[in-house]
Amino acid sequence: MKAVIFERFGPPSVLQYRVVGEPLFNDNQLLIKVKACSINPVDYKIRRGDLKMISGKKFPKACGSDFSGVVEGVGKSVKRFQPGDEVYGSLSALRGGAYAEMVVADEELVSLKPDGVSYVEAACLPIAALTALKSLKDLGGIKQGHHVLINGCTGGVGSMATQMAKRYFGAKVTGVCRTQNVDLARELGADDVIDYRKDDLRSSNSSFDIFFDVASATSYPAAKKHLKPKGTYIFTLPGLQSMLVWPILSFFSSRKSKVILLKKHREDWELLNKIVQQGCLKVMVDKVFPIEEIEAAHEYAESGKVRGKIAIQVEE
Repeated sequence: MKAVIFERFGPPSVLQYRVVGEPLFNDNQLLIKVKACSINPVDYKIRRGDLKMISGKKFPKACGSDFSGVVEGVGKSVKRFQPGDEVYGSLSALRGGAYAEMVVADEELVSLKPDGVSYVEAACLPIAALTALKSLKDLGGIKQGHHVLINGCTGGVGSMATQMAKRYFGAKVTGVCRTQNVDLARELGADDVIDYRKDDLRSSNSSFDIFFDVASATSYPAAKKHLKPKGTYIFTLPGLQSMLVWPILSFFSSRKSKVILLKKHREDWELLNKIVQQGCLKVMVDKVFPIEEIEAAHEYAESGKVRGKIAIQVEE
């Protein structure tokens, strides 16, 4: 079989699509023939070496976490799937391996593909959609009528958070994006849109129950000024200050700071499928690249121009 690997940290040109060994699966795993996969920011951060302190420096490394495909084989302890099932799921981002013709995945990290959703669309869901869902529901405690600000509302996570907050949870949504994405933000469900190139959020008089900083473009001390009492600031990229200082500041305030560290559970997949099947979430696919063009796909992912998600077609 063939898979994308890299043998040193570096630019997209280090990625190689080449023959590798066939994967083996254990009693609790599935062997899946991949139809499509997708790119998440963590993929190119690992490739560049940004996360080498936790990803390690042993090569070669595989790449990619989100995929969709058809079950080829199941371990003897697997109960919920059988060969032929159309599925989607997610691997460990640090280990990677989704940019491949075949993957092996734990049963708990796989779900049946929702009806009416293509393989490309399904491959774009796992990390982005579950990050959005769990941030809003578990960390933010979102309720109908809440006022939610989504900073970076037209990217992969942001586009899904905007739709779910508005269409499933019934919140009022203010989106923050660049000028060329303002109309798209409204199409996704944002009631109000702040164009960060023309408007300064700091001058806004609005206050929010949830400040979801998908873009990690601000800080808890700055966002706190825009939170209602008992409001929550949620960020996606942990750093030294955000993990050590902000929790202390948050402890002494009714306005909390929380980071999303994604853990996937079966009930999360089930709720996500329900949201999709109710028509409250549609995957916005910006571009689809064949897996042979993985270098170009990563270059585009890092361009800052992506609206929604980038998918990789592995098999038609």
